[in-house]
Amino acid sequence: MKSIHYHPLVCNDDEGIEQVPLFFTEDRQAVSDRHDLFLEEIVPHYYRLCTKYPHTAADEVKYRIRCPLCGRTMKDISRLIDKHKLSLYCCENCSGKENEQ
Repeated sequence: MKSIHYHPLVCNDDEGIEQVPLFFTEDRQAVSDRHDLFLEEIVPHYYRLCTKYPHTAADEVKYRIRCPLCGRTMKDISRLIDKHKLSLYCCENCSGKENEQ
């Protein structure tokens, strides 16, 4: 990947829990101006959840973030960095990891 991809997120339910990514862009400013939540993909298949408005760890826990590639719910694999750069997510299906059962 030569550039950073930004995937805007849209709510897919009435409670605001299910977040589905749209097509990516390389324009961070355009995404952050128009969307409250978005994914930042610096390394392929690993996505940092970013927000326009400050969030706490408790705010973030309620979200279910869908994979931009396959649509499955992704797993958070790190904690938030600050109030605007939240957890890092990966899709167990698309990142090559086997699902644990």
